[in-house]
Amino acid sequence: MKLTKQAVVKSLKYPLSSWQTAALTTVTAVAYLVRAHGYLFKPQLFAEDGVLWLAEGHNKNVTALFQPVNGFFHFPERLFGYIVARLPLQFAPFIFVMTAWLLFILLTYYLLSSRTKIFANNYERLFMVAALCLVANINELFFNFSNSIFLMGIVGTLILIAKQPKNRLGVVAEKVIFFLSCFTLPFAWFYLPIALVERFKYKRSEWYFLITSAVASVAQVICYIVSHVNRSPVTFLSLFSKWTLLELYNQMIIPAIRFARIDIPVLDYSLHYYPVFVVSLTVIAMLTATYAVLRKSNKQVWYLLFFLAAMTFASVKSPTLSVKLPIDALKIMAVVRGGSRYFVYGVLAVTLIYVKTAYIAFKPQSRYIFLVVFMGFGLLTSWHYQVFFIDKGFTDYTHQYSQGISQFQSGKVNKVVIPVNPTPWRMTLMSH
Repeated sequence: MKLTKQAVVKSLKYPLSSWQTAALTTVTAVAYLVRAHGYLFKPQLFAEDGVLWLAEGHNKNVTALFQPVNGFFHFPERLFGYIVARLPLQFAPFIFVMTAWLLFILLTYYLLSSRTKIFANNYERLFMVAALCLVANINELFFNFSNSIFLMGIVGTLILIAKQPKNRLGVVAEKVIFFLSCFTLPFAWFYLPIALVERFKYKRSEWYFLITSAVASVAQVICYIVSHVNRSPVTFLSLFSKWTLLELYNQMIIPAIRFARIDIPVLDYSLHYYPVFVVSLTVIAMLTATYAVLRKSNKQVWYLLFFLAAMTFASVKSPTLSVKLPIDALKIMAVVRGGSRYFVYGVLAVTLIYVKTAYIAFKPQSRYIFLVVFMGFGLLTSWHYQVFFIDKGFTDYTHQYSQGISQFQSGKVNKVVIPVNPTPWRMTLMSH
């Protein structure tokens, strides 16, 4: 059936239409590209991208796929690096950053899809899209594969709670993505409770997600217990401190309001009562808003917020830092330049709370006024702090990478060491 122009326009206004989802996903993907275009047009390998996934995928045999890192299996990263290492190595940086972008696009699609039922109206969808277009420069985003893999965990959650696709190819593809998501980081630990509730409370007939998450959870627990890695100094009791509140405030709440990574300095927070009062009041307000949202939301929103909260807790509880005292670890993580890994979960959770709260709190005639004011404030703030366009401070190693790979592939050398971001990381490739 041929769609008329009027039919297309009508479907774009309909919040559950595939046309609207595709259009909004495209807008978000383009905004992401515009803000960080330099990292696509001059792609750079970042940290584990080159040092572990690509280098070990090239240097080692297939057993490297099952080698843990920091106490967890990282099977999808290992598999990806292994495959890319067997393609022309000149294109590896581009493939890595493109895949990171695709993970962001997948996240956006599943968030907005009618199959996940996270958003049911145009206002919430537009609010979330605007927030994603302006999202603060957190390490997990913007053409960085190693940290963008964190988004795979959220995608896996959305697949778990989504309505099954209508075509068989889509079913198979989603099961593959979910399987891969289960075997990196602690994602499976938090998929398992959701799968159990779905199977035994809501009588979901599909066993695949429950069995896969259960097997992966056991595997990750065993791996974590037997691995000899530095454990976090943060204790459970130490989390009940003003420093945890500052961490939530600086790393999650403020970036989701101002779309910029700015913070209350630790020194001011240590010496004055007023910042502690402001932070405490803000966190309490956020918890109150979360409670109101949970009361009004469906089980899909509950599941997503559970996963985001669980990963946020894991981030706050288990930073790998070379300090001995819990208080020192919390202080470092509370400063946006000191510790920002994994906080994409908290930022997205806070953003989701903003979106849902605004729809509940404002009358229809006031909602879009608030949306424009909120986004305008965030946009002006990001311009003021000069963080609208993403600048990670990467060194351009394009020439060194190209030269090193050319020498290596020509057979002139049996081993090559190539610098990757951030300094002083190095990637070593060796001939077999």
